[in-house]
Amino acid sequence: MVIHTRRDLLRTSLLVGGALSAQRLAGACGVRRFTDAHYVLFVAGNAVAVESVTSTQIAPVPAPVRTPGPVSLAPPTVASVQAPARTLAPSGLVPQTTAPFAYQLSFALGTLTSPIASWVSGAVNHVLSPQNLTLRVYDFNYRGVAATDWTGAVIAQVLWPACDATSTAIAAPVVTVQAVTQHEGPDSSPYPFPLKGMGPAPFRLSANDFRVTLSANVFPAPIVSIGALTLLPATYSGAVALGFNVGPDPIAMTRFEAALQARQVTDITIQYGNLATVTLRNCYVANVTGVLASPTVIMNYADASLSIV
Repeated sequence: MVIHTRRDLLRTSLLVGGALSAQRLAGACGVRRFTDAHYVLFVAGNAVAVESVTSTQIAPVPAPVRTPGPVSLAPPTVASVQAPARTLAPSGLVPQTTAPFAYQLSFALGTLTSPIASWVSGAVNHVLSPQNLTLRVYDFNYRGVAATDWTGAVIAQVLWPACDATSTAIAAPVVTVQAVTQHEGPDSSPYPFPLKGMGPAPFRLSANDFRVTLSANVFPAPIVSIGALTLLPATYSGAVALGFNVGPDPIAMTRFEAALQARQVTDITIQYGNLATVTLRNCYVANVTGVLASPTVIMNYADASLSIV
């Protein structure tokens, strides 16, 4: 039985607070390893468990600039004209002009609620909606110890991990967002730990839990791997790498070469377990690499859509 003392709790608070006060929230999983902390990200008041969060400053924070105080200008020398004195702008802090987004953060998706799933899938489907985010850190007793807020955050990228029919590794999608401001501080709100009892477990999506279907009969060989798929909400087209198991079948390679030369178009549907489905439209073979028995086919696509179950 492990007994936690007040000294342990103080050590936990210091470690977690130090991690959040840095410019880069790096190694959140590492902090968790030493403090037994739990991390929950709130999007529009809805909780999603995360295993790691990394925040990076991508634009300089506006530095306060103090303007001169009121300065009176001498009136004209013509006696018949008594013009009132003019003044410059009153003294104060004037922020410098900066880029719209000053911070970028990435997090591995954990459990999802419907509003958060709609936010992620909507972004991939080119519907960008700014959200305010809050990362709350809870100690081993599920009490809030620190919080970081980001305002005006929009999704910049959704990265689906590589899949392989021979791998049982856990594959978690990673979402990257860009935010306008960031504020760090202690978690003083009475927000209870929203996932107590179920734990902040990540998606149990294995790298071999996928299925690929094509609308056109372009490839005669089974697909055994999918490269990491980067979905950019502000960009429509992209590429994906598909690995095939051809075996000693020269006819199959002939079909690959024919598809490469003819630019035959097909739609590709990738189902990631029971989690989500990605549809790539108007795909064609751009290149074929690798050995004859197990070639990798690079497919270009015109647009992508995401549906989270």
